[in-house]
Amino acid sequence: MKTNNNKRPLIVILSLVFGSLVSLSFIIIMSYNYYKTSKQSYSYIKNVQNNLASKTILRVMDHLNEGNSALRIISTLTPSMMFDNYENIHNVMKEYIKDKKYLSSIFIADEKANFIQVRKEPYFATRTIENINNLRYEKWMRNDKITFNDISKYNPTLRTWYKTAQNNEYIISKPYIFESTKKLGLTVSYAKYVNKKKVLVSAVDISLNNLITFVKKEAENIKGIVLIISSSGNIIVSSQNQGKKNTSLKSIYDLKKNNIVAISAKEYLADNVNTILSNDKGEKFIYAGEYFSPSKKLSWNILIIVPEDIVLKGIKESFFEGLFISVFMLLLFIIILKIFLNSISLPITKLTKDIERLVDLDLKHSIDNNSNIYEIKVAQDALIALKIGLNSFSKYVPSNLVKILVKSKKEIKLGGEEKQLAIMFSDIESFTSISEEISNQDLTKYLSQYFHLMQEIISRNEGTIDKYIGDAVMAFWGAPLDIKSPIHKAVLSALEIQKDLELFNATLFKNFGFSFKTRIGIHYGKTIVGNIGSSKRMNYTIIGDSVNVAARLENINKVYQTKIIVSSTVYEAIKDDFECKYLDSIELKGKTIATKIYEVKTLKIPLN
Repeated sequence: MKTNNNKRPLIVILSLVFGSLVSLSFIIIMSYNYYKTSKQSYSYIKNVQNNLASKTILRVMDHLNEGNSALRIISTLTPSMMFDNYENIHNVMKEYIKDKKYLSSIFIADEKANFIQVRKEPYFATRTIENINNLRYEKWMRNDKITFNDISKYNPTLRTWYKTAQNNEYIISKPYIFESTKKLGLTVSYAKYVNKKKVLVSAVDISLNNLITFVKKEAENIKGIVLIISSSGNIIVSSQNQGKKNTSLKSIYDLKKNNIVAISAKEYLADNVNTILSNDKGEKFIYAGEYFSPSKKLSWNILIIVPEDIVLKGIKESFFEGLFISVFMLLLFIIILKIFLNSISLPITKLTKDIERLVDLDLKHSIDNNSNIYEIKVAQDALIALKIGLNSFSKYVPSNLVKILVKSKKEIKLGGEEKQLAIMFSDIESFTSISEEISNQDLTKYLSQYFHLMQEIISRNEGTIDKYIGDAVMAFWGAPLDIKSPIHKAVLSALEIQKDLELFNATLFKNFGFSFKTRIGIHYGKTIVGNIGSSKRMNYTIIGDSVNVAARLENINKVYQTKIIVSSTVYEAIKDDFECKYLDSIELKGKTIATKIYEVKTLKIPLN
């Protein structure tokens, strides 16, 4: 092969490239350094905003979960138990609320307006209302002393929390200002029905005061603003001081039009993709939001706003310093590169000549492998390996033919060869029924994990996965490379799969109530293996009668309620190493001669 004289040598190309690079480097570094650093800073603050949003959502759910756990306890009561076991119920409610950070009050009422309440804020007190002859008698106790005892005007069955409570469902109210504490909170209620009639409602008041404190602290950390708003625009929680005398929630539409909170919230609720906004003073802010739904009827959003100056402050201060360092490093890089330029170009030129000799099948010349440059050393070693391979291959095929094949640059052709292979088929029992019970997303997730488990084991035992057929797996041992003990490795893979599936299926059953019970069939016999398909599309696969036998052995598991069935050919090869059980002698579909089949139980002794 002759070198094209119209092509420039590597040393000339490198000199031209780096000469141009030096001329343009100053302008490129100035613009790119500022752009890249700004972009990274914006990306960083976005990540901070997104992480804070997730953190805030978790804190909200902590508040709600504390209420739900209380309701799970007291919802087990019946109306007859309210005053029959008043002391026990009162003590349980009192002890439960004492150590809870977010609960302000726990209360329970029945259809007759009987009512028990334990309140922690503004001070610890208990309240009971007992319906006697259609008159409601109310009693308040504080520090074990009665502070009020008279006929009550309060009817719990007329309250919103009672009327909206649903059977076997946690109903969360919209946030409101508690009358007793003048603090923000919400109520979660849970109803018990008997014969489709509401007979008992338990509820908790959850204070959002801790959430406000959390939001303010996080806002200080990022030197910005954090708030939670409803999808209708009500400000539920804000890091900005809303005042302590509010009796209702503010709305973003009540704020001044030039208020950055109002501007950002309106843009977010309008699904505006522009996340950088300015107020009337020209100050820029970056905002990010995330939607979440505490319940079916509540739509909340976390909104986080950070001044752009906070993001870019460090960039502007260190821009020229960074620019100087970048220019210095670039010049230093060019100097060092120039020193090594000859040491790079010389071995590359030598590699080019070595490749030309290999194409001509000139295998007499030696190839250097003493370069100190990693990439060139790897290329030298690769060429040496290729030379050895070609030299060995030429001993099987005439050198002229090898030379023609190398120079022809032709693609592989269709065709296969007959080999003795161990073949495995696996299938999941009742997979169609399973796929109808869970979502496509969950099905895809766990089926992928299932396939990964099988692939790891089969590959570890030197097997080749041919294809996935729905939930089925087809694999074989003994091609494309010959391996030792292909039958043993196929059977060992089947046992390891069943063992690892025990833990995997335990998780599945816990989450969904079903498992991937897997049936496996294994056969050993003559098979065609190679490139099968068309000239445009082909697969490296196996075909033949032995493949059909393995598939039918797998299917027979359902008849004998077994997990692993092997043919007599496999049994004769493994019987000394594996514990097997004879099942039957049957005629497989498409066969006229009966086949003995065996169930594989376990491994007798560890294999080498």
